[in-house]
Amino acid sequence: MIASAIQEVGWTTPANPEPPAPETVASKAPSATSLDPAQVQQMVQSLATLRETVEQMAAGQDELKRDIVQMHSALIDVLVKIPEPLRQPPAAAERKSVPAPPPSSRAPTASSRSPISPQQ
Repeated sequence: MIASAIQEVGWTTPANPEPPAPETVASKAPSATSLDPAQVQQMVQSLATLRETVEQMAAGQDELKRDIVQMHSALIDVLVKIPEPLRQPPAAAERKSVPAPPPSSRAPTASSRSPISPQQ
């Protein structure tokens, strides 16, 4: 049963498989002579520079993390030292009266009103 399923999928090999021709294998394999030593050296230097940059970034992130932890700790210290505002009892808050604003000089008062005559 398994053999028939394998044949249906096409995973079987022919009874006499032929080895690939030598020129086919050679054309697929990378040639060691195609690598330019100058290009290889340039890639090595580029990778070294990249590694150094990544290490610098990681060190910078570590330093930034330490700074954030220190600032957080300092903020907590400051918040702990700030005294809570004194809370007034509710009765004391009600006793405070807000002074009335002074009367405006433009607003008419009861004593300064004059009757308006119809002919004016």
